Amino acid sequence: MATVAQKQSTVASLIDDIANTLSGLSAWSDADTTIVNDGASDSWDKNGRVFENTNMGVYLLMFVGDGNQHAADSDYDDVHGVRFILSNDWNSTDHHPAGKTTVTGNDPMSADIGNHRSDSFNNHRVSWSTSETGAWLFATDMGTAIDARSLSATYFISAGNDYLNVSAWNTSDGNNGMASAYGLEYVDSKFWNDGQDPWAFWQGDSYHDRMQTGYGWNSYISDSPSIEYLGTSIGNIESGDWGIINPDSTDDTFFFRRPTIYQTNSQTVPVAFLEDAIPNDKQEGAAHGDIVTYDATDYRIMQQSGAGKSNTISVGLRYE
Repeated sequence: MATVAQKQSTVASLIDDIANTLSGLSAWSDADTTIVNDGASDSWDKNGRVFENTNMGVYLLMFVGDGNQHAADSDYDDVHGVRFILSNDWNSTDHHPAGKTTVTGNDPMSADIGNHRSDSFNNHRVSWSTSETGAWLFATDMGTAIDARSLSATYFISAGNDYLNVSAWNTSDGNNGMASAYGLEYVDSKFWNDGQDPWAFWQGDSYHDRMQTGYGWNSYISDSPSIEYLGTSIGNIESGDWGIINPDSTDDTFFFRRPTIYQTNSQTVPVAFLEDAIPNDKQEGAAHGDIVTYDATDYRIMQQSGAGKSNTISVGLRYE
């Protein structure tokens, strides 16, 4: 396991630090050395990295990018930061995700890939948001990838052979700064062998205070509950709950119920608990930077909204 302590740097260095952290772990390996983060051009493959995790059976592609978020009562709005894409195969000849993917039509390589997110999951539900997963830092289009590489990012990272947690935010970009968190983990303690691929992810940001989750290639959801519950009310990862033991402003003692991973969005077949992140109360729970220890595992609290957003992300990330 490895961590990157909280630091203020740039979008490009966030990608480098994630890559350097994964490079030191045996289950992660660089999947394509032609995908580099050197900023030689605006192309996504010159502003990112891709790694394979052998335990989960997935490829994780990350690059400086943007995503479109759409609500029924608003226009499309751009967000900018680091885009995360999962796939179960990699085209090493043409150098892009292959097989089942979380690619959408907004991604720069989407025309080369026939199996987009909506085609790859057995159960696919998008409610009011059609956004992409990522460590989103800016609630606007910040220009080209080269423009965005040098923009301010504050973050901390934790990773092991069975998980990756990324917490990132921007507090210097006026009304456009925002916060986000992303978790990917190997589902290794299932209640029963359901035959699904053993991984789950969750992602949330302070732009619309919403959550996306996925389990294997079986179920995907985009929903909009408060991020502090860490899950969705109608998705494959049920909202984990929290409670206050002593509602005193000087007492951070609280208890929580882990989010449950379900086989599908109907939440009728429980498969496992989400293990590498826990919910946290924004008002009475632990403060940003606190370490909460449960069952011999340390969780570091993220509580950030970014420079210009009122929605706060409050979540505990496995940090060892």
